[in-house]
Amino acid sequence: MRFLLTVAILLCVLQCTYLFKNERSVGLADKISQLKELSAKKGFIKLNSAKFKDYVKWASRNYSFVIMFTALETHRQCTICKPVYEEFSITAKSFQMTYGLSDRLFFGVIDFDDGSEIFQKLQINTAPLIVFFPPKRKMNRINDLQTLDMQRLGFSAEAIGRWITDRTDLEFKIFRPPNYASTVGLLLLIFVGSVVMYFKQENFEFLQNRTVWAALTVVFCLLMTSGQMWNHIRSPPMYHKSANGISYIHGSSQGQFISETYLIFMLNACFAGCIIMIIDSGLGKENSVSKITTTVAVLFAALLFSAVLSIFKAKAGGYPYRGLL
Repeated sequence: MRFLLTVAILLCVLQCTYLFKNERSVGLADKISQLKELSAKKGFIKLNSAKFKDYVKWASRNYSFVIMFTALETHRQCTICKPVYEEFSITAKSFQMTYGLSDRLFFGVIDFDDGSEIFQKLQINTAPLIVFFPPKRKMNRINDLQTLDMQRLGFSAEAIGRWITDRTDLEFKIFRPPNYASTVGLLLLIFVGSVVMYFKQENFEFLQNRTVWAALTVVFCLLMTSGQMWNHIRSPPMYHKSANGISYIHGSSQGQFISETYLIFMLNACFAGCIIMIIDSGLGKENSVSKITTTVAVLFAALLFSAVLSIFKAKAGGYPYRGLL
């Protein structure tokens, strides 16, 4: 009799376990289906307190969430919230274009006016903030979770995408929408400039000056070699504040600060000026002033090149050469 009772109890336990797992599986499938439907249009979901509790704090979820906490309303006076929101939207849409309606990762946005209690519960006192919510992780406060360091990494879509890839191993390319306004403006500027130059040819004799074109070429090369395009694409911070003070030069060859760009531009510009002085003073001039000028220019060129080389050595530790500084 006891044996039969024991078997019956075991069968009941197994049946209950099966039903629980089956119900959990059906519930998870329903949640993922709802999330896919909500994120199909924009690539992300606008969350409020109820949706955050149902989809993010749900204990049985096996998917990750990347959520931007923001304050977009005008009366909140958050000037940086809108540009970060736009970059976050591009990131979410790019992920959707790469993986479709994935069931592994979802994007969400919580505005302070729609979920102030979530801000209070997680002890979030600043905005904007981008947070990664992995599956099955306690989230009693923001310190328990991983946040994007915008001061160090920036907030461009590319930076957000790399940060997400490091945590999910899901690689995807950022697809920015085409900016037709800038293209039309550039074409219009070229057209107007061409018309003006055609009817006012006598006022543009300076365009035939080789010195002007040489100077413009040098400036263009300096802009490109100093990293201005990196700043335009990655939107890095001006500098980095840390416990050790302010860093104006990024410590890795994979990044840079805006202040670093200006420094490299000035060093390269001064180096180019020294080379021009050396060439100009050494062309058929044998007087003492030319010799002194050439010698001083050579010394300054060596110091400037050494400074640039030392900066590169500091950023690329495996580089075998270093400067004098």
